[in-house]
Amino acid sequence: MEVADFGGLDIWCIVGDNLLKEMDNRQGANDLLKQKVAEGKLGIKTGEGFYKYNMSEVAAIKKEFAKKLIHQLKASESYIK
Repeated sequence: MEVADFGGLDIWCIVGDNLLKEMDNRQGANDLLKQKVAEGKLGIKTGEGFYKYNMSEVAAIKKEFAKKLIHQLKASESYIK
């Protein structure tokens, strides 16, 4: 959910609507995702998506998220050989 919020729920919705029918049996993005987009809750860029964000803390939130991604990448290096 956090990854979707950071990427933008509107982007994930477009991807779901256009690619899922080619890659999966689904015909479009998840209904909850579409609802969030319709409500204007697009993720961190609007201050709310699946999570709520304090806009004055966005820079720190993004920095912490980047640390998590780097940690996961380092952990996965042992599996990619």
